[in-house]
Amino acid sequence: MPDTPIAPANPLPKRGTPEWKARRRKLKHEWRHLNLEHSKMTQRSYEYKRKYGITIDDYDQLFVAQNGVCAICGSSPKPGGKRFHVDHDHATKELRGILCYRCNANLGWWEPNSVQILKYLEGK
Repeated sequence: MPDTPIAPANPLPKRGTPEWKARRRKLKHEWRHLNLEHSKMTQRSYEYKRKYGITIDDYDQLFVAQNGVCAICGSSPKPGGKRFHVDHDHATKELRGILCYRCNANLGWWEPNSVQILKYLEGK
């Protein structure tokens, strides 16, 4: 018997190689698929912190303070529907409230055009 160790039949690829990166991508994808809810919550938590400087608890508290409805139109989220959006002032980064998709999209269009729209509505 030789004293040299026997290498496994399928050795793991060396770290940093294209094979290692492909294996790592595959394992991450499989893990995310098996832990979908955890993955979504982690991503949501990261995005809220990065974009708005708030936690999921902060979002939930703000939404409860609005009685669980859109701050503009008062609609409630539909069961299984999309989560409401965090509205913030793009210049000051100050949070204003939680909005449904429609109000958030319309507000995003309205804000830069508000002067012209008001002039039009006033007939000037």
